[in-house]
Amino acid sequence: MGLLSKKPAAVEPNYRVPSLQEVDDEYGVLLERRSALQTTHARLQAEIRQCQDELGRQPAPAFKPEVAELLGEDAGSASTLRTQIREKTAQVAHHDAALQVIEDRLRQAVGAASLKVCEQVRPEYGRRVQQVCRALLALESAYAELDTLKNDLEREDVQWTRLTPMLPTFLGPLRDPDNRIARYLREAKDAGYWDVA
Repeated sequence: MGLLSKKPAAVEPNYRVPSLQEVDDEYGVLLERRSALQTTHARLQAEIRQCQDELGRQPAPAFKPEVAELLGEDAGSASTLRTQIREKTAQVAHHDAALQVIEDRLRQAVGAASLKVCEQVRPEYGRRVQQVCRALLALESAYAELDTLKNDLEREDVQWTRLTPMLPTFLGPLRDPDNRIARYLREAKDAGYWDVA
């Protein structure tokens, strides 16, 4: 279990995948705009809550604001707070609509930005796929050596199961042209990452 619990060493510790906004200016502008809108949205919602709290602490007005105005009396701060709440609520609705447009545009832009990142990362990705391919060939060779030893034991009629059979059968039959190792190598070749037969 100790072998499986060890973390593999990093192949290239300094390699960093560029972010979508680093490779695509439009995507970066959309992210910045979304962030600014979200900040303003949060501030407006906090201001609405504050106005609602203040309104809740106000005494009930003697008259409706329109009646107080006709009488020439002060309508009180409750009327001003309600107006502020209405205005800020409308602004929040506008921000919600703008944020939805930004999210739609981000979903559309992510494909083009991802394509740019993939093109930049392709050489490193290919290098790492090739490392996996070489490791799989080494695994296949080790599997063949273990299988040969097992066959030698069986040819001598040795009851070898007390050694605990450890053939990596999860890889598929060793000589099967469609076993998991062969399939991975073929897919890597088809993708243009592996050119060794």
